[in-house]
Amino acid sequence: MVLNLNNACMLGLCLKHTLSRLGLSFCLLSLTACSQSDVQKKQSAENKLVKDQREKTEKKERAIPVEVHRLSLGTVRATVKAVSILSPKEKASVRSLISGLVTELYVEEGDQVKPKQKLALITRPGAKSLIRKAASLYRKAKHDVKQLQNLVKKGLAPREELTQAKFNRDQTAIELTRLQEEAKNEILRSPIAGVVVNRPLYRGETVSPGQVIFEVMDLSNIYAPLNLPDRWSTKITEGMTAQLFDREGTLLSAQAHVSHVSPVIDANTGTFSVWVSPDTQATRKSTQKKKGKSKRSKMKAQKEPSNPHKSKLKPGLFVSTEITLGEHKDVLVIPKEAVIYKDGQAQVAVARNDRITLVNVEIGYQESKVLELVSPLKLGDVVVTFGQRGLDTGALIKPIWPKGLTIEKDQNAKQGDRIPNQLKR
Repeated sequence: MVLNLNNACMLGLCLKHTLSRLGLSFCLLSLTACSQSDVQKKQSAENKLVKDQREKTEKKERAIPVEVHRLSLGTVRATVKAVSILSPKEKASVRSLISGLVTELYVEEGDQVKPKQKLALITRPGAKSLIRKAASLYRKAKHDVKQLQNLVKKGLAPREELTQAKFNRDQTAIELTRLQEEAKNEILRSPIAGVVVNRPLYRGETVSPGQVIFEVMDLSNIYAPLNLPDRWSTKITEGMTAQLFDREGTLLSAQAHVSHVSPVIDANTGTFSVWVSPDTQATRKSTQKKKGKSKRSKMKAQKEPSNPHKSKLKPGLFVSTEITLGEHKDVLVIPKEAVIYKDGQAQVAVARNDRITLVNVEIGYQESKVLELVSPLKLGDVVVTFGQRGLDTGALIKPIWPKGLTIEKDQNAKQGDRIPNQLKR
């Protein structure tokens, strides 16, 4: 019985020792596995960091293609733009002052007329008989006055009858004059020289006093009325040059000028009136110079009358005007798309050694496509015109020149600078 107890104790001790060794081995295995996973995670993190750094480095050094332009000299104008509708300076609505029947039409729509030229004839039934009757009454009244004057001198008639006869004579004279003046209104005449642009009536129709029968406009003398803000009132003066364009931007008249500037400003709208007129006389002079001063050309010009209504500039045409405030010649010009603005400051990306440098610049006169560059760049500098947005100073670029330009190394430029042979504006 004692032996069995001893054996059991020995067996328990052996089992305890074995279990403790197994637990220790399991802990060692667990620690080894944890250390290996930590090392793998650390290595993968380091590899990812190296890869990201390499990608960033490659991305920084990757050349970005941009379009470039070489600065040149040119002319820049400061202009004021506005839209308007052409109007004639002289137009007339020929109206009937009497009622009657239109029996004659001497002109048609589109015909040129002169001042006091006959346009139409209006007939009034019974008008001639009324004039003859008034004339006979006037002659009788005059005769009565003469007879009474002789009788009054002889004392055979009272003076009151002579006074009444004179009154009747004056009344018949007034009535005859009125009928004669109305007879003059039967013939409609043009008050101005121009072109018949409208004739709403036909032969045989009746008219009433005040009814419009013709509309005449002087198409050779037109202008574009403008209403400009008051801030331009001190800068725009008469005689300034201007240009006229149509809706699509096509040039209609390259020779125009400011013909009138209103001396007052409308307090309700804050605008003032300006007239822009095409230079028709200048156009005629240039045409005569091209033809020459020979007698034959002068005689031919006299025989061939001008047709102002066939001109491109017609009343009612929508036009866009550009008034030139000033002009700077032989100045440094830059394409408008090359200038970017940051916090209100104009900047230009200058290309040097295939890298860009953002430079703050000062802008002068501005046009629709080019700007005047006052400072600090100089003639021959290469600027980026497209693709510069989002790039910082020092970015690597690949310059792309416009088509048709050859690129060569400039002897005076640094290594790596490339400029075109010549850029004409």
